[in-house]
Amino acid sequence: MGMLILSTDLVRTFVAIVVHNTFALTIYTVIAVKAIRALLYIRLCRRRSAFDMFSLHSRIGRTKVSTTTLAIVIVMFLIAVILWTLHVVNFVVEATMTLVDDSDTPIDIKLANAKSSILGRLVVTDLLYAYMCLLGDSVIIWRVYAFWDKARNDGSSFSPGRCSAGPRSRRFC
Repeated sequence: MGMLILSTDLVRTFVAIVVHNTFALTIYTVIAVKAIRALLYIRLCRRRSAFDMFSLHSRIGRTKVSTTTLAIVIVMFLIAVILWTLHVVNFVVEATMTLVDDSDTPIDIKLANAKSSILGRLVVTDLLYAYMCLLGDSVIIWRVYAFWDKARNDGSSFSPGRCSAGPRSRRFC
């Protein structure tokens, strides 16, 4: 019975890491690189227009916002890589402790020992994931605020009816 639980657990963990997490991290890498390039391009374009006196105030604000957003995107990407690495380490530790180490100990005891040794890394994984969610939510809240503020200042607002009314009214959809 212990070997069946162990093999099922190892297969599920391997599929989750290799198929799901690696695929998701690959997509996330492409999106993060595109976002970082776009945010760096915004900062470089803003620096070139430093002699434009009329947009000096908005240029400074946008540069601070783009720099903060760039830092958040980089930190979130690094956390995603750390999370993926922790998943791989947990898989290797569990497989090593149950299949390789101490061949005289029963499988059930080895599996329980492996699970208890992984518990500390799982707490760190949950903490990093929660921090990453907070960072992502802060970016979303900021973008909604910036969109809502711009729509209010332009005399227009977001409404589902405007999104389907025509091409000129889709500016804020």
